[in-house]
Amino acid sequence: MNKFLVLDNKRLKNLIIIVFSLSIIFFLQLLIRNEINFVTFILLFILLTINYFSFFFYFFLKKEENTFPIFPLIIFYYLVTFTAYFYFTRDLYYKESDDILSLLIISISSGILFFSLGYFSPNLLINKGKSIRFKYIDRYNPLIIGSLFIFLIFIHANIYNSYFPYGFINQLREPITLIIISLLYFSYIHNKTVLMLMLNVFFILTFFFIEISTGSTVFPFMMFLMLISVSYFNTKKINLIHIIFLLFLIFFFHSIKHDIRLKTWSTYTVDTAGTSGIHLTETKPELTKNLNMTYEAVLDNIKDNKRLFTSLNYQKFRLFHSNITLQRTLDFTPNYVNYLNGQSYKPLPYKIIPRFIYKNKPIEEWGNFFGKFYKVINGNDFVTAWNYPILSEFYSNFGFKGIILGMFILGFFIKMLVLISTFFKTSILLSSMTYVVAFNLVFQESNLSLLIGKVINQSLFFICIII
Repeated sequence: MNKFLVLDNKRLKNLIIIVFSLSIIFFLQLLIRNEINFVTFILLFILLTINYFSFFFYFFLKKEENTFPIFPLIIFYYLVTFTAYFYFTRDLYYKESDDILSLLIISISSGILFFSLGYFSPNLLINKGKSIRFKYIDRYNPLIIGSLFIFLIFIHANIYNSYFPYGFINQLREPITLIIISLLYFSYIHNKTVLMLMLNVFFILTFFFIEISTGSTVFPFMMFLMLISVSYFNTKKINLIHIIFLLFLIFFFHSIKHDIRLKTWSTYTVDTAGTSGIHLTETKPELTKNLNMTYEAVLDNIKDNKRLFTSLNYQKFRLFHSNITLQRTLDFTPNYVNYLNGQSYKPLPYKIIPRFIYKNKPIEEWGNFFGKFYKVINGNDFVTAWNYPILSEFYSNFGFKGIILGMFILGFFIKMLVLISTFFKTSILLSSMTYVVAFNLVFQESNLSLLIGKVINQSLFFICIII
């Protein structure tokens, strides 16, 4: 049983071939039953070949064996959020967009293909990455873990008590959490004691539920994904039980997220007693109360498990949000709205400048802009953000040439981050920092300037720690 559940690179390649073959058979029977036409079948065949072959090629190359697995994580993101859409439905979400199905498949195929070409192209120039030896820096890892843990507790306390400006402090929450996960894991690998195992379990479970209690629906699962990633990087094996468990957590907590948010998010009451008009009184959340309310929401849905399956349509919509945004983009651009011609990339040069130095630094509001631009958000709504993936943004700015050139450059950039991490592989601390920075680019459901901003801010933060 163990050999079927724990997969090394050879078994992973065999699994990829099996899933690819079954997928082709699945779409072939749709063709035979006239549920798709021949052109759609050919386009889907090309998309599946590119998506699955990208996986296979990564696990086939010897040069990639000692690199952190950012590439397969990103390709998995595109498989699940873009390509898998066609397994469940061939109808487009926006009915007026039926004529752009072929364009949709070609766009996804082109994006994955040129991203892969960009990522693998440095292999033609770089034979073997050299590492720099660091003799003493890791001796301070226990002190760094302890200090970061205390700082993380302060960050969560600040969320509820607002000791300092919330935005600046909160930006450090995710990188600190992820680097502690990485450092604790490697500390356990080098010192397999019960204490280190308990510290790993305690940390990830505690902060998973704290994050869940805030209504967060992405980052809590990225914590587990980070743990799975560093485990694969160390062992070159994937346990399917871990993947199945993570998928179950995603399904369960996404099903009950509205229940949790209803109980834990800030509420406002109207106060009309004053003489100067209507006032809104905010009831701020409390950590212990949030955890208790989250616990109650979990128990309620376990007892009444039928409720978990009432939101399947919403679950499917949320899972394929990236694909759906691309549908909207292809349908509207340039028929109803003009190409942006790089407008959404103008904030990128300012990302490295701290706001306290440049007071007029552009505020990141592109999620709200894209929602209004594509008529998804009401024009009077200045709060709601529509997550807008990188692939859609490339097309929105420059059309197909944006997808081709943009995804190639993105793949090349990510490979550079991966190669930088190989320079520091002799240091647990420094390599973990580079893993966390690159990990920002796994979940590409946000516009480019937002993700690049995270990469820059976290890089500067980690440099400050080293100094």
